[in-house]
Amino acid sequence: MAMRPSSSGVPAGSSSGPWRSSRNNPKALFYGAAGALHRGELPVARERFAKLLSLNPPDSIKPLLQKQIDALDQQIAGVPVQAGAAQPGMPSQGGSPGQGAGSAQGGQPQVAAATDPAAKVRINVMLAPGLAQSAGSSPLFVFVRDPQRPGPPLAVKRLDNHFPQTVELTAGDSMLPGRAIAAGQKVQVVARIARSGNPVGASGDPFGESAYMVGRDGLINIIIDRVTP
Repeated sequence: MAMRPSSSGVPAGSSSGPWRSSRNNPKALFYGAAGALHRGELPVARERFAKLLSLNPPDSIKPLLQKQIDALDQQIAGVPVQAGAAQPGMPSQGGSPGQGAGSAQGGQPQVAAATDPAAKVRINVMLAPGLAQSAGSSPLFVFVRDPQRPGPPLAVKRLDNHFPQTVELTAGDSMLPGRAIAAGQKVQVVARIARSGNPVGASGDPFGESAYMVGRDGLINIIIDRVTP
């Protein structure tokens, strides 16, 4: 049974029992690892990616996780990472288009910039008036996922909660090496207000979504007009 994507922008299920276990929540581990990268806590990020790999994720995800662990091992040991290797990270709040969480400053991992200017997603996020009260001041997360390849998002950004606002995501917003936005892809874009502040989706989170053709579609509107069951 293949994983099915959820409104959170991350896989909602898997054929592997441990991958779905609430005791070892893979989504929480994944975003916890990304958060550790953002803070420059490389050993913590490595530990969480390794734990995630031990949960027997889908075969399509295993090599991506192993590649990230190997890159972290090199960085922790002080070995320069191969030029052009993308490193995952939770983009900083209000980050500029094409810029991930990593930085050359402070010892944090770098995220390779997008080389194809057509490989970007541009959306205008709006909030339905009826959901304004439930949204409050909670952060906005925007995810780009490939509906044909279940797994972690191709790109993600965390933003301040204000509407309307225009958001651009590129390959520089990738969270795993080898898994990024590319021109010609048909992707699904999800804008979700995380009432708990956690990037892992939860019941009651307002969201909106739309299909998007990378390299063909320009700026499109996404209206947050639904609530996660």
